[in-house]
Amino acid sequence: MNKDMMVPRLAALVATLLVALTWATASAHAYGIVDFGGDYTDPSGAPLLQAGAHADVTTDITTPFRVDGAGNAVPDGNMKEISVDLPAGVTGNPTALPVCALAQLRASACPPETQAGVVQLTGALFGGSGVPSPLGDPVAVYNVETTPGVPGRFGFNVFNVLTFIDARVRPGDAGISADIHGISRSLPLTGTRLTLWGVPADPSHDAQRYDPTTYMNGVRSNAPRRPLMTNATRCSAGVETTNLRTTSWQAPDTSSSASFTKDQNDTPIAFTGCGDLPFAASIAAAPTTTEAGAPTGLDVDVTVPQDQNPDGLATAHLRNAVVTLPEGMAVSPSAADGLAACAPAQIALASAAAPTCPDASKLGSVTIDTPLLDSPLQGSIYLAAQNDNPFGSLLAIYLVAQGSGVTIKIPGRIAPDATTGRLTASFTDTPQLPFTELSLHFDGGPRAVLSNAATCGAQTTTARFTAWNGKEVTSTSGFTLDRGAGGGACGPLGFAPAFTAGTLDNSAGGFSPLVVRFARGDADQRLGTIAVNLPAGLLGRISGVALCGDAAAAAGTCGAESRVGTATTEAGPGARPFALPGAVSLTGPYKGAPFGLSIVVPAIAGPLNLGTVVVRAAIHVDPHTTALRIVSDPLPTILQGIPLQLRSVQIAIDRPGFTFNPTSCAPSAIGAAIGSVEGASAVAASRFQAADCASLGYAPKLSLALTGAGQTRDGKHPGLVAHLAPRAADANSRRVKVALPLSLALDPDNAQGLCEPSDAAADRCPATSVVGHAKAVSILHEPLSGPVYFVRGERKDPKTGRTIKSLPTLYLPLRGEGVQIDLNASSSVVDDHLVTTFDGIPDAPLTSFDLSIDGGKHGILVVTGGADVCQATQVAGAALVGQNNKASSPTITVGTNCRLGVVGSSHTSRSLRVKLSGLGAGRVVVTGSGLKRTARTLSAATTATVTVPLSAAARRAVARGRNVKVTVRVAFTPKGSKVSKKVTKRLVVHGAK
Repeated sequence: MNKDMMVPRLAALVATLLVALTWATASAHAYGIVDFGGDYTDPSGAPLLQAGAHADVTTDITTPFRVDGAGNAVPDGNMKEISVDLPAGVTGNPTALPVCALAQLRASACPPETQAGVVQLTGALFGGSGVPSPLGDPVAVYNVETTPGVPGRFGFNVFNVLTFIDARVRPGDAGISADIHGISRSLPLTGTRLTLWGVPADPSHDAQRYDPTTYMNGVRSNAPRRPLMTNATRCSAGVETTNLRTTSWQAPDTSSSASFTKDQNDTPIAFTGCGDLPFAASIAAAPTTTEAGAPTGLDVDVTVPQDQNPDGLATAHLRNAVVTLPEGMAVSPSAADGLAACAPAQIALASAAAPTCPDASKLGSVTIDTPLLDSPLQGSIYLAAQNDNPFGSLLAIYLVAQGSGVTIKIPGRIAPDATTGRLTASFTDTPQLPFTELSLHFDGGPRAVLSNAATCGAQTTTARFTAWNGKEVTSTSGFTLDRGAGGGACGPLGFAPAFTAGTLDNSAGGFSPLVVRFARGDADQRLGTIAVNLPAGLLGRISGVALCGDAAAAAGTCGAESRVGTATTEAGPGARPFALPGAVSLTGPYKGAPFGLSIVVPAIAGPLNLGTVVVRAAIHVDPHTTALRIVSDPLPTILQGIPLQLRSVQIAIDRPGFTFNPTSCAPSAIGAAIGSVEGASAVAASRFQAADCASLGYAPKLSLALTGAGQTRDGKHPGLVAHLAPRAADANSRRVKVALPLSLALDPDNAQGLCEPSDAAADRCPATSVVGHAKAVSILHEPLSGPVYFVRGERKDPKTGRTIKSLPTLYLPLRGEGVQIDLNASSSVVDDHLVTTFDGIPDAPLTSFDLSIDGGKHGILVVTGGADVCQATQVAGAALVGQNNKASSPTITVGTNCRLGVVGSSHTSRSLRVKLSGLGAGRVVVTGSGLKRTARTLSAATTATVTVPLSAAARRAVARGRNVKVTVRVAFTPKGSKVSKKVTKRLVVHGAK
């Protein structure tokens, strides 16, 4: 068409446009779509549905019209907005051809190299034909400069009316949509047919290429032949759907929609030949540090070479990527400090809006280099909320990249191996858009989200890539960890854990929190098992704590009544491990020990909740020293696929009034045996010594009493009861030595049987060797009690090594609440006194201790020397030594079971001396005819002589030489009793001669 021919044509069109405004306001009908169709063709117009081919893409829209009285086709409304959604995977590349400036478009002077296709407008022209007519020849559509937020723009100029087609990437399926906004009401349109060329610079399009310098079509493009439009690279059993939405100026709030799945030859639109598409992808991955065991960032580059050959087929788009990181590279717990997560509403995957995820949820950055845009997309990697993500998984991330008006959001699942923690990242159904390189950078530093394998060596990342055309390729990438943990030389991990322990206040006998801490460095093997040996006397007052039951202890649900302390664990590599607080509760029996600990740590690390970690420990009590040995179960190493990489464990037993120090100030140590997960072991000790033992008093009260009716005379076998009552806040006893009265001796031959020393050592003495019973009220809920065994005595001759028979000993295995404490007492004869010695008594506080030795038929004590214990006060000697080395040497009046009686008397002219037996601590009162009432308080005595004054009448009678008969009445009330013993005896007081 030359310039002369165009002038009358344009004049007619202008006239038509002038009356169009009248038509536009006349419609009162609903605006809709009469027809919507399209084609994918080669330049000759033949269908081109080969996947990845560069077809000319045409959309054809017909809108309502009516015929006026003059027979003209009148638009039934005016188009305002048009949106066309191309099938996902059909792409357009605005960088394939040069850009026409806005000023050039306005002047109809766009260079031919910028032409992207043509549009044919259809509308109302006068002529009375009753059908719409083309509004002139097809108009050139150009690749024009964009505005911010618009990735691609095409435009055309009709009668100096500019119309723009804005391309965008849809959220969701990332397909391409084209929008025309604010279509001019001056155009009486009833239809448009838009064609975008597959390869705009191809000579096949020269006939429709417009030359603004000649005002004619038929000019060659000087631009390189590059593809603009590309068919989807996937093939499916169904058909591809193209959707349309449009509104009118008359009803802008009401939209009409339509779609097509067949071309205009009624051929279903379904892309074929996917197997012909090339696909290659590779991965490169490297940590930001090559130090073994260290927190690390990670750089991952995925490369997909794109085939830009206009005569070939496009590279298939990447659909799925499964990337498995090297063995040993895992999530670092250290990253949890200050970490947050992005909620679904914040990421808004279905929206093109920028995410509002918190900055603390950023793990790194992402860059996507695509041939569709001049500049790469840039963005961030976000941590998704646990379980509240598209996968419902523990770990997930979002890749968000933006630029040139395009926003890409890709969710990815991170699956840690439950046993090893090895990470596999999966991205499925990724956007059907081409890219040449996708780069992920996970931030490094002490709070890096990843950590390297613990040891040096080659590491391999494996990736499996699947394209939308079904092809699959694998790729590997290697790197080497060449520095040992902590930056030293490479080599096997050692195991030299640190250990500290002690009470915060070491005052002897005082209450104080006990703190125990284990720690390891990055160059150490992982903490596995822990056993702690406390020194004798460092104990806890069990009686003040309710024991947690086994079920609750295992579940970590012990109540506050069982709480005895706190636990703090640090997890993760590097200089900033993450601290997790927890609680420690006292439990009942566990794994053969009488008590246990339930150590509960809620594994809540930043936005991740890995559940509750429960570690049980058994508390064993040494039967000879009462020293505690605490043995833990193996420490956890991995939770839900996240290796804990425990760095330290600190236990503080800090319940008020629970843990107390020894009353011995002898130097000692808190020892530990620590095992690694890998099988190494280490022993450690922390010096411990109580202080200021001298400030503790030591004055326990010891009482002894003989028992057994009728067992008071020579050759008889009385029983013996001993009661020891320590004072509160005193030092505990270390040695108790008692020398019995001379009237008592040991009669081992009278015992029913003796226990062999080997059987006593194995705690299997026979019942026939039981000679008594003992009970101790201590810091437990229940008393410790048990039989007293008579054990054959023996000793080793230090010179010859031969076994020499000695006096039998006593063995007391006291049991209570699962605890057994073994006490042993030796026997000896010193200065003819039978001496019993308890030595090496545990440094444990007692409220009371009671020992009874049976008498009677098989009694081991015998009255000797022709004595009758009722005839004289029985006195025992004692030497008691406290754990603080203070001593007490009381003289003890031994109580007896003798009857209250008058066993002797004498008199003067003025008084009667009465010898009484069967006494003890208490009050004795003597009355009777001829006597004056006399009272006396006894602290302790077996016998006592009481002088009772005679009455005045009795004294006169005696003075005259007369004998006076008196009735002696004795009443004895034992201390602490309200019941008196009484006896009456008649005596004669002889008159003076």
